[in-house]
Amino acid sequence: MIIEGMRFINADNSGAKIIKCLKVVRDKKGKTNLGNFIRVSLKRSVYKKKLKKRGIFNSMPNFVKAKITRKDGTVISGGSNKALLFSDSYKFLGTRCKGLVLKELRRNTLLFKIAPKAVKYHNILV
Repeated sequence: MIIEGMRFINADNSGAKIIKCLKVVRDKKGKTNLGNFIRVSLKRSVYKKKLKKRGIFNSMPNFVKAKITRKDGTVISGGSNKALLFSDSYKFLGTRCKGLVLKELRRNTLLFKIAPKAVKYHNILV
């Protein structure tokens, strides 16, 4: 479950390090899945010229600490909250994703249109 105020580690090479969730977009059932977009604020970055601190961006979580239960019964629990960073016009700010990408994100058709490099060429947690 993703809530407001939750901090994420950036999972791409856009230059951000830590981002904080400001607003969560929920589906019809009132839940937030890994494929949904959230509004985040930048808390810490590596490159200060490229991304400004306290800037507001869109983000898509790709790994959370909480346990994720799939339809086949497998349970996955992550070590930290990780997210991909997007601009206001939903343009992917990085060029590639660091770490693992879950199957749920790989099946997300919206992510394939916006950022195919983030999903295609990296390790997939089966």
